Amino acid sequence: QTCALPISRTEQLSPLDINELPQQLVLKTTTPILLAYRYVRADPPVHLALSITRHREIDVQVATIEKAHYKTLYTRDGLAVTTAHFTVRNSRRQFLRLALPEESEVWSVFVDGRSEKPAFARGSSEQPANAAVLIRMINSASGFPVELVYATRVEPLDFTGTVSARLPRPDMIVTESVWSVYLPAGPHYRVLGSNLDLAGGGRAHRGRPVSAESFQRLGQRSDGQSQALRIDVPSRGTFFTFNKLYANQSPEPAQFRI
Repeated sequence: QTCALPISRTEQLSPLDINELPQQLVLKTTTPILLAYRYVRADPPVHLALSITRHREIDVQVATIEKAHYKTLYTRDGLAVTTAHFTVRNSRRQFLRLALPEESEVWSVFVDGRSEKPAFARGSSEQPANAAVLIRMINSASGFPVELVYATRVEPLDFTGTVSARLPRPDMIVTESVWSVYLPAGPHYRVLGSNLDLAGGGRAHRGRPVSAESFQRLGQRSDGQSQALRIDVPSRGTFFTFNKLYANQSPEPAQFRI
């Protein structure tokens, strides 16, 4: 801990600049010399009193997400598939803790190009409600990529109604968040509210057709276990994009209603 050494009382002592100390004396210690005094006589005896104050250290950030880019594709039959790309710098953190939306299932995780097996923060063998996901990190001062794909069950989309969603909440500071949303073509969409900035919306974006069933085949083996493979999420439909600086530092989760 950081300490302050204010002098409370000295007797028969004169302050000495540390640079004036003999080199032989300086080399005898491996810790820095903070104060130095000289005295001429020991009668009356010299006296030095110091008051020591310990200051509480302040925790600083040891990991950060420089940029988070989310892409969410909605299907008509009630599935929202999200790809999250993070650029992370980490010096000491072992895990990234990520709070996903309710009714979400992790399909794949890659850290610095390698497949990782995530875990639930509560240590259950089955997915508990509202459990956070833990992703093992590497230590790197330069940015490295983390990619997560997860699926969320939502209400099937009709030609009338409301679509609402929120972003995952990482436990690291996220400098910039960008969220691209693709909704099925056909209906007319209007943003009803969001605590993010709307950067663009209402444009049609063509891609290959996709259904919830095709996604389920990607996310599941025949035995029901998740595969360690990259899942390509198509970009198709009516396109909206949102962004915000330090989105996960707000008291409310980053979200929208359309």
